[in-house]
Amino acid sequence: METWGVNMKKILVNGLAESAGKTASVLGLYSHLRKFGGVSLLKPLAGNNYWHDYPILVEGIREGRIYGKDAKLLSKASGVKEEIVNPLHRLWIPSKLAGTGGTAENTVMLDRIYDGEKTHALLNSQVKISTGIFPFLENIDNLEKYSDEKEHTRLVESIYPEAFQNSRSQARGSDFLIIESYSKIAIPYPVSDVDLVVTVEPGRAYLSDGEKFEEAESLALEIYAEYGFEETRAGKCLEAIDSEAFTIFPIDLETAPPEEGYVEYEDLAEAVIGQLENDPAD
Repeated sequence: METWGVNMKKILVNGLAESAGKTASVLGLYSHLRKFGGVSLLKPLAGNNYWHDYPILVEGIREGRIYGKDAKLLSKASGVKEEIVNPLHRLWIPSKLAGTGGTAENTVMLDRIYDGEKTHALLNSQVKISTGIFPFLENIDNLEKYSDEKEHTRLVESIYPEAFQNSRSQARGSDFLIIESYSKIAIPYPVSDVDLVVTVEPGRAYLSDGEKFEEAESLALEIYAEYGFEETRAGKCLEAIDSEAFTIFPIDLETAPPEEGYVEYEDLAEAVIGQLENDPAD
């Protein structure tokens, strides 16, 4: 079991779809929970696409950096650097631009990992690198190349755990840590030992006990491993446990969280506080 901090409460926000409203929910909760104490934000893994997300990519590259829109929004709210909020960012590229062929629509071009001191780039040697990435590659501290998935995994596992620990340590002393998952993944690697899980879809949020949710994920992994593929989607876990449902509404993510808190997330935030105060582990 991880040691996150003596009293800090960990809230995981995941989604039932890729654009489910995870970041909006994180910022909505953040706007209310900070009335009750210090709040830190963390998005362990994120990614975007060289073609579809080109404007935000160019914005970062002009500074010799790579980050995504979600990390920028969380950074703006918390005042913490994007690379600390999001230690691992994966950049995809359409396979037609990558020159890799095959049937996959997109291919990984590179991973940007920040360990607190150095910026690492794990570069896919099979991909035709776009010239627009060169300013970023010229400013990194460490460049590693890989040629297949096995080598890629080895490099990530050798660098990323330290980066995750560094980003997590920035939350030390906070009363709450809100962790945002990615895509439809139930629990992002290597997060564990969370107190509450908020699973969102457009218009709806489901509040679950963290321990029960993690147990459901472990069971789902065991069951679906028999079929030869990894199954960690939030929906499978949600089906196995009792959750309380709340109505949520869209918010303007480009504005800073108002001092009084986003009214659209008031009911959900009150339920979160209520469950954390009644946590039998305390």
